[in-house]
Amino acid sequence: MFKQFPSCGVTQGVTALVLQLAAQHQLQADAVASATVRLPPYAHRLVGQPFKIGANPRVDAQFSAAWCVANALQRGRPQLAHFEPARVADASLLPLLQRITVLADPALDARGHTAVDLAITTTDCRLLQACLDTAPGYPGAGLAEAQHQARFGDCLAYAATAAPRAVSPQHAQALQAALGGLTDARQLATLLVA
Repeated sequence: MFKQFPSCGVTQGVTALVLQLAAQHQLQADAVASATVRLPPYAHRLVGQPFKIGANPRVDAQFSAAWCVANALQRGRPQLAHFEPARVADASLLPLLQRITVLADPALDARGHTAVDLAITTTDCRLLQACLDTAPGYPGAGLAEAQHQARFGDCLAYAATAAPRAVSPQHAQALQAALGGLTDARQLATLLVA
């Protein structure tokens, strides 16, 4: 399993659905009157509680379906930087978070532990709905090569050390190609030095 987004595995599906609906309907966060997320009870126990910031804001956000929905609506495709404590606590997300409800729905158990239903009501009274049974990245819904490359690029862009930030696109492609067929870890070491 490869997660498409940098959050809990059971937030992957609802994040994908938010992005799908936003793209299909040119939906902006300020046009969302309310959103309702339905998850299987297991997933709801992990990520369905009302969002609050605790001792570890990054993890609090990564394990909150409501926060992941608000983040995707406001910022688009989730990035590692979105989960930095200051970005998690960004007050501009609060009004949107208050319009998102996450419910446990035992009927979704029959569809799998990553099943999710999403309903968004817009300020002009449209009802936008989407559902899925298997979240992206899980067996049966594997990521496309372009999605893997996007994840890799996100990780390189977010790296804390100066060297990866200075990597050229050609260097990044060489590093990614080496990872795909690596037979000796020593080959990797030379590519990790900018």
